[in-house]
Amino acid sequence: MSRPLIGVVANYDGWETHVLTDAALSHLAPAVDWEWVSPGEVASLGDRVERFDGILIGSGIPSGGIDGTLAAIRFARERGVPLVGT
Repeated sequence: MSRPLIGVVANYDGWETHVLTDAALSHLAPAVDWEWVSPGEVASLGDRVERFDGILIGSGIPSGGIDGTLAAIRFARERGVPLVGT
C-alpha cells in the first residue's frame, strides 16, 4: 500500500518556515510523502495536482504567481481534497 502524497504549494526558498515545514512533515514519516510544487507549475500543469491526496499551501508570498496558488485551492475545494493553508 502506498503512502499518501501531500503537495506543498510554494516555492521552496530555504526560508526558516520552509525548513520547519519539511521538519514537521518528516515527523509524519513513514506515514506520508510530500513534494514541493511551485505555484507557477500548478497554474500551467493542473493535472500535476491530481495525484496529490492532500494539499498544503506553504507560507510566503507565492512568487510564481497567485494564480497557481488559487488554482490549487480551487482544485481541492471542487474535488474534496484535504487542504491546509498557512
